[in-house]
Amino acid sequence: MGRDQQRRLALALAGALLLWFATWLALPLLFDPEIPGDNLEQLDWAHHPAWGYAKHPPFPTWILWCFQQMFAPTLSLTYFLGALQVMFLMAMAWQLARESLDGITPWIAALMVACITYYTSRMHYYNHNTALMTAYAASLLALWRAVTTNQMRWWGLLGVAWAVGMLSKYQMALLIGCNALFLWDVHWRKAAHVLRGFALAFMVAALLLSPHVIWLVRNHFPSFGYASVTLAAHLGFIDRLRNVLHFVLHQAGRVAPLLALVAMLAWRMRESDPQAPEPGVSSTLSLSLRFWTIHAWGPLVGISLIGIVFGAAVETHWGMASLWTVPFWILCTHRGRRWASAPPSFIGWTTVAIQSLMIAGYLAGS
Repeated sequence: MGRDQQRRLALALAGALLLWFATWLALPLLFDPEIPGDNLEQLDWAHHPAWGYAKHPPFPTWILWCFQQMFAPTLSLTYFLGALQVMFLMAMAWQLARESLDGITPWIAALMVACITYYTSRMHYYNHNTALMTAYAASLLALWRAVTTNQMRWWGLLGVAWAVGMLSKYQMALLIGCNALFLWDVHWRKAAHVLRGFALAFMVAALLLSPHVIWLVRNHFPSFGYASVTLAAHLGFIDRLRNVLHFVLHQAGRVAPLLALVAMLAWRMRESDPQAPEPGVSSTLSLSLRFWTIHAWGPLVGISLIGIVFGAAVETHWGMASLWTVPFWILCTHRGRRWASAPPSFIGWTTVAIQSLMIAGYLAGS
């Protein structure tokens, strides 16, 4: 592809993504009369910024309070902040695609993420789950660069991302566990510097979290009591299975448009060369494949195990923070790389068709 073609493709993609953001931000404002309760809750809490609240940690409220110093505290402001967080997620995803998906152009990953309904029909949501989503994305970029560059600043920024995540929602502890699992895998194989970097990240996170921890102690851990309603539900065995199955099926529904896109790409590449053999998966996993396998499936498996083993009442929105990583895992596999080599025009128009169906479905349900 020539330089002029690449420039035109980049401009077309930028315009398409801007239209995508504008459309999914405008739809709830124009057609959805139901106001997300969490947005209203954040507007209420932002009247009195604190180191913690009865239900959740304080970081999303701090961000809203900062914006309220410049703009009127309206519901539209929370919708904008929700969309801004999705934009931040896309920026992190774009950069991660550039650095971890060798041979895959970042716009393919961006289009795949855009086909997950958490980041379309819920773009206007502003709550602790959306803040956790951005913290997780930032932690993955910092983690990737820390491991691949061995620069201590990235380990420090990883600690900042951990702290922001914990100050957004305590579910970040599970996502930090996935980070640690990947670091253990890297250290076990070759990188002796990982332990030093991990210690720095941990110390930075602990320092930034200390004021909130002090607040928790002084106020007798009120947000822990709220979290225990779901985590300590002590469901029976059948209810555990039913609850986890509902969670898994809900996540499958969220990625259904993405699966439709992948199916179309697989069909297109099979039709273009029906005699080409399907490449197998190498026995030696690449760094990027290990990275995305752990971070795409680790959170979902961990949440499911929490429901089955401990009887927690798993909630469907717990998958929002990590589900965007599934396309990256797909693109790391041999078949995913082959599917991504489909003609750009086919990928683009197929995505447009899927987005149109998603919009039609949203309007039909409004």
